[in-house]
Amino acid sequence: MKITGDYVIAVSDAHLGGEGILTISRRFNMLEEFMLNKARYFKEKCTFILLGDMLDFGFAWESVVTNQVAEFVTLISKVKDEGARVIWVLGNHDQWLADFLSQCGFVSTVIERGALIEWHSMKIYVEHGDRVLATSWIDKRVQKIFRSRFFRKLFRLLVHPDLAVRIASRWSATSREQGLRWINNPEVIEACHARLIDYIRELWNDGVRADVYLFGHVHSPCKRVVMVEQNKSVWYVNTGDWLWNFSWVEIINGVPCLFRKKIS
Repeated sequence: MKITGDYVIAVSDAHLGGEGILTISRRFNMLEEFMLNKARYFKEKCTFILLGDMLDFGFAWESVVTNQVAEFVTLISKVKDEGARVIWVLGNHDQWLADFLSQCGFVSTVIERGALIEWHSMKIYVEHGDRVLATSWIDKRVQKIFRSRFFRKLFRLLVHPDLAVRIASRWSATSREQGLRWINNPEVIEACHARLIDYIRELWNDGVRADVYLFGHVHSPCKRVVMVEQNKSVWYVNTGDWLWNFSWVEIINGVPCLFRKKIS
């Protein structure tokens, strides 16, 4: 995949609809203001890369979507109206939106797994990261079921939207509790970053070579040099989240830069 323009901005893990350190509405308003300000300033020169889990529960039936999906897709349409491009890399919380996002027309590209993006003379690899960090047999089995198109169709057919939202809220609450344990445990966070860096080396050895490897999922903003090839740094960058850290990545002059929004 190739993109043009002069600016790449990556965000992830907003978990809109889920509880964070700020209210749901305030977090949405902050993200809306951030994305629209960037889109209005840079216009068609800007590409947003959404690295997954932008919604706490993302699902769409044939004629029904959740409030969170409707609100965020409306935001994406406003960003697109300003001329900006939006690439959505699906995470474990919004992976069931694949069909809807591909058909709605507001998202330029939908990526269900990992992908290599060519941008001028740079290559950027993007992936949410949940598949890499699913190490136990149970986690891998759950991943396989949740990414199954058959299971999506079955869920859409058999589960009423009201019941689906209740189930998803329960599941998301459990996931957030795990996330809080991650954030409060530096050893777990470091292990997650280390595993993703090992994965980058595996990709590199398999011929999937990039200048910057972008991930989310860990809820911990991080930027590290993985290796140096031909006098150029190869970067691992984790965007963090818009749940607790309010962080994002911009690539400036070929170098990924991490930013955090001040909360007043």
